[in-house]
Amino acid sequence: MSSVRSRLFTAAEACDSNSNSPSTWPSGNETQAGVSASTCAEFKLRWRNKVRRQEFAVVDSKWVAEIAQRCEVGYLGLEDRLGYPRVVPLNFVLLDEQIYFHGALSGEKFEVFSAGGKASFSMVGLSTLIPSYWLAAENACPATAFFESAAIRGKGVVVDQLDEKARALQSLMEKYQPEGRYRPIQAQDPMYRQALENVGVFKIIPHHVDLKVKYGQNMGKKVRHRLAAHLQRRNRGDDHAVAELIEQSLQDG
Repeated sequence: MSSVRSRLFTAAEACDSNSNSPSTWPSGNETQAGVSASTCAEFKLRWRNKVRRQEFAVVDSKWVAEIAQRCEVGYLGLEDRLGYPRVVPLNFVLLDEQIYFHGALSGEKFEVFSAGGKASFSMVGLSTLIPSYWLAAENACPATAFFESAAIRGKGVVVDQLDEKARALQSLMEKYQPEGRYRPIQAQDPMYRQALENVGVFKIIPHHVDLKVKYGQNMGKKVRHRLAAHLQRRNRGDDHAVAELIEQSLQDG
């Protein structure tokens, strides 16, 4: 279990007093690989942490990468031609700290991104349900969910360069088909040249990031330990991974 995850449960990081100050992506004051200083300055990237429950707010860019890797389906938010909000589920990859996905070179996504319009993107990593009877005999109110999520707001861009398209599509393959068994996607490869020219590749350059992680930080240690044991016994979906995360935090805390 990574130390990044275990540090989540310290109050100092969960409620960082400087979380709303301008920064590069999205922790510290140094621009990380793949995002130029000019890009960060232009979009004034911020860790917003405007979540209502500040004990669940997190200030750590590594969490975004972990959530993006675990999340298979993300949700793109756009405004359609009639002004209605539209949410599109799609596969994606986080590359150079930007969200990439592919699609057609036509339609609403293409129109919005061609104009450099605003877009939002939401993703959920680990998640599991906590039934009420694990916490109370009859009261339904304690029923809850433990989860990690990231909500991004930024600028949509249509990727034109074939090299960048190839890197994005190769990264998608590595995420969704990690076993390989295909020829790597390269812009110089004649087998992929026409496909790269015809496919639409889009990216979101982040402007704001809200990161929320809820694994019982507001509960006492005994309660969290008991919930971890319940999750281990149930062992459904992400139960085991969430239980390990809780137990690691208790050992480090």
